[in-house]
Amino acid sequence: MRNGLNNVTTPKIEVFQDFSNPKLLDAWEELEKNGTGTPYNSWAWASSWYTHIGAARGIKPYVIVAYVEDEPVALLPLALQRKASLTVIRFLADKIGNQNTGFWKTELLEGGEFSSIAAALRQAIHESGCDIIQLRNMSQTIEGLPNPLFRVSDQLSTNAIYPFELFAPSQDFMEARRSKRTRSGVRQKRRRLQGESELVFVDHKDLETQASTLDTLIRQRDERQALTGIPNAFSVPEVRAFLHDFLKLSAEPRSGVRATMHSIELDGEVLATNFGALCHKTFYCYSLSIISDERTRNSPGLILSFDLIAQMCDDGLERFDYGVGKEDYKLGWAEPDYLRDWIEATTAKGRALAATTAALLKGKQMLRDNKLFWKTYRSVRGALRRAGL
Repeated sequence: MRNGLNNVTTPKIEVFQDFSNPKLLDAWEELEKNGTGTPYNSWAWASSWYTHIGAARGIKPYVIVAYVEDEPVALLPLALQRKASLTVIRFLADKIGNQNTGFWKTELLEGGEFSSIAAALRQAIHESGCDIIQLRNMSQTIEGLPNPLFRVSDQLSTNAIYPFELFAPSQDFMEARRSKRTRSGVRQKRRRLQGESELVFVDHKDLETQASTLDTLIRQRDERQALTGIPNAFSVPEVRAFLHDFLKLSAEPRSGVRATMHSIELDGEVLATNFGALCHKTFYCYSLSIISDERTRNSPGLILSFDLIAQMCDDGLERFDYGVGKEDYKLGWAEPDYLRDWIEATTAKGRALAATTAALLKGKQMLRDNKLFWKTYRSVRGALRRAGL
């Protein structure tokens, strides 16, 4: 394989538009288990999303696989979508995942031998028949290795991820990364929250309790929405079905990722939950929820995060990715790592949409960076929600 990578000039490219194709499934399994990628481009994630959401919207799979000496070395789970008279190519499930990377042969990224393969993939994207390329939220690195499709010349995304390195034991990690004052504050919150009882950190292993905890997460986010007005996309039936299906498919032997559900509980009551996924040596934090009563003042979500990070350290993981969302608690662990959007018109009629999309994203970025706007927006949104409007 090493000689093949050194000598290759043009890899073989195949495009799959049928999720049931055995050759595609074999390539996906091989790269998930022995390559480098993220849960948001996994088979379990992409196929679940397409089954419950994408197919009903008329979106067509367009999965590109690159081969060297008949061995898969890269896979991009893309889709073609019609918008009016235009065809757009994008990542499958791009709006509901945190970042998009595809899957790559690890030694390809470690050796930096990916220029010809990246060029062939870009050519295949251009030849897809699309009018505009909209590959959103591409990260600079994948599990600490370079992302061949990332270009600093592409448009800055409105989103950033918050990854950071881990090491064991967890006690040494916490002492190195968080101040004594911060650790003491978390301990005080834990004591006030649990009172005379014991606060329990739970790693839900079996599918039944994972599904039940996911339902709790959705319910808690619904309750939070009623108070603050923060939308809960998970309450939509097809999205709920997609997430439950991802839990099931990621538990199958052929999957290279594994969905996780964690919670902290007090006297049998769930106070906070975390929905995430493991991929190789990285934990990806996807979504969390907390109770909506007077106990929120003692930050059950923060306590769960500390327990979760500690567990990942002691489990031997190397990275923790907090995902997208500009919450202050993430800044205590990581600096924002801004993603990039590849937006490019490939036909004359695609130019207007490309220009409009780029302008809208720039405007959104400006609003996201305006702290006064968001403070006012959240205040007004919460007041309206509490008034029942």
